[in-house]
Amino acid sequence: MNQFLFALLSACFILTATEVIIMLSPPKLVVEYGASTSANCSAKVSADVHVVNMAWEAPVGKVVNETGAKDTILTWIVHNLTEWNIKPFCYITTKQNQIKSVLPVTVYKIPDNVSLSSVNHNGPYVEGKEYQLQCNIQNVAPVQNVVVNWYKGQTIVEKSNITGTGESPQNTSATFVFRPSRIDNGAQYMCEAQLELGPYGPKTPPSLASEPLSMNVHYMPEFFNSTETFVQTDKNLTLNCTVRANPLPTYSWSSPTQSEEFKGAVFTVPPNGIGSYNCTAKNQYGSAGKLFIIKKKDSVNTVLWTVIGIFLVLVVCIVAFLIMKYLRSK
Repeated sequence: MNQFLFALLSACFILTATEVIIMLSPPKLVVEYGASTSANCSAKVSADVHVVNMAWEAPVGKVVNETGAKDTILTWIVHNLTEWNIKPFCYITTKQNQIKSVLPVTVYKIPDNVSLSSVNHNGPYVEGKEYQLQCNIQNVAPVQNVVVNWYKGQTIVEKSNITGTGESPQNTSATFVFRPSRIDNGAQYMCEAQLELGPYGPKTPPSLASEPLSMNVHYMPEFFNSTETFVQTDKNLTLNCTVRANPLPTYSWSSPTQSEEFKGAVFTVPPNGIGSYNCTAKNQYGSAGKLFIIKKKDSVNTVLWTVIGIFLVLVVCIVAFLIMKYLRSK
């Protein structure tokens, strides 16, 4: 008996639920604060259902009634939406019950300002050390829809989600942890607060970016090639020890022929100079060395090429002689 009553009640519930279907268009609204918006409400009603009333319920806006050949369409219109937490709904009252459908509304606002700063740090950054950048976002809504894009130049290097809830505008922030390298020197970092509002939001997500923050990264000298080899020459030979470093390094040299200390980046070796020349580049963060080796001319190679040259000349002469002899015999 109990099972029979349960089945009967379930059938009645399904019948009632399917007698009236409320349709909202669009099914969700995403509106910028202060902008105008509208939504339509229509219904599919079974022929045997008597509708007493159909209406919108909302604290703001007005309703326009459009009666077509078959359906009634109620349009809710707001010309200046300034309510942050609004839940309008369309309802239909029949003799049996009342059915309503709530229209989800997201009211958004781009930030008043977005700024980028370094946390607990002033001055230049040092290669390899850990730092934090903070993106400060003022007066944005809804905060839970904010995604922070971190840019290096024009490239997004990281994305941060904001933890928070609420419909009305709030201040919020996000941090980015990084270890700068020498290739970051002169780079510009920037953060962008972007509102991800889903498929019913604007095609281009609303956003506001900070002013760029230029990186001044200090780093020690580092040679990519620590040794260079040259062959002795009868002219001056220039050894270039220039290396990138920030701040610029000082240079010192040691050489077999050096009579006094030399401090420049470029060292000139006189003609026929041989031996090892050591250059050291140094700044406050460290030093790096480079070795220049000047070898004596290889006399064996010179003799070898001379012999080969003479041999080739003899071969050419013999071939020419044989050709002339052959021609004369005819």
